[in-house]
Amino acid sequence: MIDKYVGFRIWDNGRLAFLVCIFGMAACDVSFARDQPDERANAAETLRLQIHKLAMAITAPEYVGRDAEKDLELLTQFPAIRKLCDESENEYAKEIASQVQPYRNLVGTIGYARERIAKFEQAIQAYAALAAIREDADAILKSANRSVENQAPAYFKPGNDIDRRTTSMTLRLKVLASLMPDSKELKEGKELARSTTDQVRKIQMKLLEGILEQNELPSDDYNQADRKELLKLVEETWLKQSPRDKPIRVGLIGSDWVRTYAWEVQNRSVYRIDRSRIQGYVVMPNDTKTVVVRHIQLQRDHTNQDKLTAWSISDPKSAVEPMEMVLKSKLK
Repeated sequence: MIDKYVGFRIWDNGRLAFLVCIFGMAACDVSFARDQPDERANAAETLRLQIHKLAMAITAPEYVGRDAEKDLELLTQFPAIRKLCDESENEYAKEIASQVQPYRNLVGTIGYARERIAKFEQAIQAYAALAAIREDADAILKSANRSVENQAPAYFKPGNDIDRRTTSMTLRLKVLASLMPDSKELKEGKELARSTTDQVRKIQMKLLEGILEQNELPSDDYNQADRKELLKLVEETWLKQSPRDKPIRVGLIGSDWVRTYAWEVQNRSVYRIDRSRIQGYVVMPNDTKTVVVRHIQLQRDHTNQDKLTAWSISDPKSAVEPMEMVLKSKLK
């Protein structure tokens, strides 16, 4: 039976000698270790923590589609994450085979990351299935036709079923294009979306007067110190793509930026994405009775000295949709 032990740390020529003497036994064990930690083991543990961060950032299957834009960004990261996992296994193959720590934890984390990727991909494929796109299209047309039957232009208001389903259909197609860019399903889905949009536009024209009456200008609530700078950027971004179309009004939607975080892999290193976004808009002349609203996305990159960028969401060459039109009388 061991009664007690005493430990000593002795510095000797740059190496640490750790002496453990066991009393009550006719033995004394002396072992030596380097004063620096095992750099290879530390590197493996750092790598494991990075892979774990990436795995935890992958959307759980039950939440796939709730933020499809984020899901699309995740998809672009999977090849790099897979490569990082494969290279890590190869680099530490000998240590992994020995089943010692921290390499045993590393291979476990790699397996966890692959499992989360597989579950996500299964869920995202279901989200972007042609059947789901067709379901959105059917629901859009059903609601649009009901709006005519009931003479109810409110069916087309932002946030109502037609608006939600149209957004859903568009996002599903974007995901499908990322998953299967040359597929028969994508071609059929795009044609279905075009047909649905054309039919909805014709239905909207039947209710145009009512739609124009209910359409309002976006809010313009942003009043922080950089408001003038942002408004100038919104206008400049629009004029870059449409120099002859000077806006008659510029605005910023919402009172504050929306901040998001994520992780990405570059050259076997994991970097944090930390950015904020807010949406601006320009109001353009349309005809004698109406103006048209087009949107600009603004973004601050907090990992790059708050670098500010902007791009247009709306194509100036695209046909004006009824939901983009606002009566001139509503300009104040």
